[in-house]
Amino acid sequence: MASNQTSAENPAASSANQNLAVRVKTEPDDEETTLGQKDCHSFYYRIDKKLKEHSVTCTKRGTVLEALQTDQPFRTFLERNREKGKSIIIERDNRFLATHFPCWLFKDEETVLIKSFPGEAAEVSHGYEIKDGDIITFYINSIGGLNMRKMSFLRNPKLQKRKALCIYAYIGETVEDALKRDGRFIDEVFQGSIYLRKEGEEKEYDLSTVISRVFKERSLELQKTGQRQAENKTANDKTNPDSGRKSDPSSNAGNPSTSSAPGGSKPSSDKAMADKGPNLYKKVHEIPDSTEILKILREQFQGLVEQMKERHKKTKVKDVVELLREEFGKNIQSFSKVGTVKKLMNMSASVCYIEVENEISGTGFLLFDRYILTNAHIIKAFTHNRVLKRKVTATFAYESSSSKNNNEWPIKKEVVAGMYSYDEFKHWMDFALLELDQQEKDDEMLPPALLSAYEPLPEEGGICLIGHPEGEEKKMDPTFIVPSKERSNALDAHFGAGGSHLQYNPQSQDFTYQTCFYHGSSGSPILGTTCQLVAMHTGSYCWKKINGKKCYVLEFGISMSSILVNLLLQMMKNRQIELLSKLIAETMKSESTIQVVAEFICHMLKGWKEDLESVLLTVITTAKECDGSSELRTSLCKIIPRDDLKTLINSHRSSKSLHELSEFLKEKETPMETDQQTAGN
Repeated sequence: MASNQTSAENPAASSANQNLAVRVKTEPDDEETTLGQKDCHSFYYRIDKKLKEHSVTCTKRGTVLEALQTDQPFRTFLERNREKGKSIIIERDNRFLATHFPCWLFKDEETVLIKSFPGEAAEVSHGYEIKDGDIITFYINSIGGLNMRKMSFLRNPKLQKRKALCIYAYIGETVEDALKRDGRFIDEVFQGSIYLRKEGEEKEYDLSTVISRVFKERSLELQKTGQRQAENKTANDKTNPDSGRKSDPSSNAGNPSTSSAPGGSKPSSDKAMADKGPNLYKKVHEIPDSTEILKILREQFQGLVEQMKERHKKTKVKDVVELLREEFGKNIQSFSKVGTVKKLMNMSASVCYIEVENEISGTGFLLFDRYILTNAHIIKAFTHNRVLKRKVTATFAYESSSSKNNNEWPIKKEVVAGMYSYDEFKHWMDFALLELDQQEKDDEMLPPALLSAYEPLPEEGGICLIGHPEGEEKKMDPTFIVPSKERSNALDAHFGAGGSHLQYNPQSQDFTYQTCFYHGSSGSPILGTTCQLVAMHTGSYCWKKINGKKCYVLEFGISMSSILVNLLLQMMKNRQIELLSKLIAETMKSESTIQVVAEFICHMLKGWKEDLESVLLTVITTAKECDGSSELRTSLCKIIPRDDLKTLINSHRSSKSLHELSEFLKEKETPMETDQQTAGN
């Protein structure tokens, strides 16, 4: 993962940090990752309370213990404590890790604390087999909850009643699988009466619960079913054999108006309804596959509620439901039209999943010809002198787990254009233009380019992001722009009184909004309500809580107008004539991009130098051959004063390009237009 540019590296960045919060990118830097995303990384460790930090560099995937044992100071500390009959414990973010914790889950250059304690570690620390799959972490309090306050449930009681335990788990396995692999829990934990619960919540997770992202970063405690609870459950099971089953939409439990009567499937109110008239009662049939659908929705709902609580500072489920209803009502106004949805689906084919040698993932999209646009921070750490040092690929058809490698294109080593700094207009730029390596592939296999859909960025209204958040299959997220004048309100809604300490510049040039697109979605195209390309998703403003957890406030993007201007200026500076000709030809296809070309020509004239001769000549020659030449001529006549152009030509009489421009502006009508007027007369 590329690290953010510090103020020491870029003095302008220090002023940027005066804004809403720290600017961060959105590539995978938290604890949810997949095998192979982090091969080479570094972290630090401190021994006991010593201040000195030791660095460890991992060159392959393995456990934390394996990584630590490559460093001599740790080996000495480990051997000395083993001679005393002690074990080591690893502390991270004030929580204890298992020694077989995957080292690649560490954030780059993170620091952990190594301590010793009496007794055996009582965990699997050697020979652990690393599996492929998505990994999340959650936490279990070392002090038990209901009916377990005084119970010792850890193999080493010295760990009891200290700090929470950090547990890592694979998506799709059960809670029991994760706890058994952890190795620190006694056998009695797995005997059926113990479950997990977050303090203050009703939701219970028994050990057979399948791990999903609902568990991510959650702090839970072990609780035990009491004797009376167990007796009540047994009695209920005897009187109602179906009570232990999972809820089914066809069942009538919990709905008094439709409770089943003995010996029949009709509601108990059937007779009353029948008395009012035969047409009032209609049979209710079960929706096909409704059990499976309901199960999926219920699994997703809890995670959504938690996310909405966190983002909007809600404490009750009913508040979240009202919020969901309100936001859904807004979203549907902008993106519910069938025609709009179809167009979005067609445009989504141009969005690609970008992967840097199985390590870092991001999003990009086909801008023009065979060139894709993405964020520079995705490839920054692997680029030297504008050359990619690792293999990078782009996949356009990653819409399900089975299609991840469909229509995959290698990317050429040379970075065509890019910027990760402030431009001459004092706007932060973070973009990279990469070229697809055609090899034996045909251009016809490429989806349509999106540049022709460009429109200037609106000040407010609905937008839609299309990308690959979390490195997963392609997704869409309709949301709304947060205008600069409304950002303070967004802060207040998020933090309440607690946000008053944050420094924030309401005049920031950033384009802001709120979305659920975080890691892996950098480089996603942002489309307006009429499916126009307006910006590129770049990152989030966030701050760290006391517990170290990141809290996302607002997301930001870079307007396509700024990116296009800087692309043209960079091609001009580097004299990339052939590439410039391709870009100009594409920009001449729509009125909005033609306006960008006109402003680019005007910019060249204001700072005219003789070495710009070939650039201007390429622009004018290419534009004259395109259908939009008359629109460009009209725009140029509006923004270039004739007297200024004459003065410039007189000062540079030998300039062929300036004379070409003058002649181009003098052309009033084409021969076809003349013939049509004659025929009309």
